[in-house]
Formats: sequence, structure tokens, C-alpha cells
Amino acid sequence: MKETTQAKITASVAIAKAMAQKALAPNPNPQWTEYEMRSIDEWIARQGVKLDRPEAIRRLVEIGLRQKRNLMMAEDPTVRARSAATRIRQQIAASVLQQQLEEMLKIVFSGLQLKQVDKWIAEQHGPASIGQRPSAAWSSSG
Repeated sequence: MKETTQAKITASVAIAKAMAQKALAPNPNPQWTEYEMRSIDEWIARQGVKLDRPEAIRRLVEIGLRQKRNLMMAEDPTVRARSAATRIRQQIAASVLQQQLEEMLKIVFSGLQLKQVDKWIAEQHGPASIGQRPSAAWSSSG
């Protein structure tokens, strides 16, 4: 029984040493070149957050796949047409909103002008004359 336990411990220690050597090696994955590892490390340094290599590689793969998907979508005429239609709809909506805003501003400014006119009428003919037809308000005081 001692021999099997001893054998298991020895095998576990050998596996742990191999894993540690691989993790601590300058290039833990022999499939990666020195240039690729240096490029990944430089990318990690530019990110501003602490990342380990496996996480950085996952993020780089995700970015690459997203770019590939975007390229494929850009080449698809149906997707380009939908994208163009969406842009046109957004421009039309913006134009309609612009027109509505201009109409609202006209109303607001015309309301301000009416208030100024009412103020002038009140100064000229008294506060009771505001809102009356000019002929009725002005004929009695004019």
C-alpha cells in the first residue's frame, strides 16, 4: 500500500514540475514564436489593465473574430443594403425632428413676440386692453 501511495505522489510531483517549467518558460506554448509572444506582451502593456497571457490571447481572438464578422457583413450586399436603409431612416428621422424643432422654436419665439406686443399694448392703452381686438381697445383710449 505504501508503494502505490508513494508512486502516486511521485507521479503528481513530476506532473507539477512539468507544469511549473512550462508556465515559467519564456515561451510557455512552443507553438508561439518569440515575436508573437513579444507582440502579445506589448499589446497587454497598452491595455491599461492587468491581463495574463491566456486572457489577452482570448481577447485578441475575440477582436479578430469580430473584425472578420464585420468584414463578412460588409461584403454581403444584403447587409450593406440594410445598413444603408438604416442610415437613410436615421437621416429622415433627424430631418423630421429638425423640422419639428424649428416649428416649435417659431411658436416659442412668436409667443415671445406676442408677449412683447402685449407689453407694449399694456403700456400704451392699459392692462385691460391686452387680448382685445385692436380696434376695440384703441378706440376708447385713442
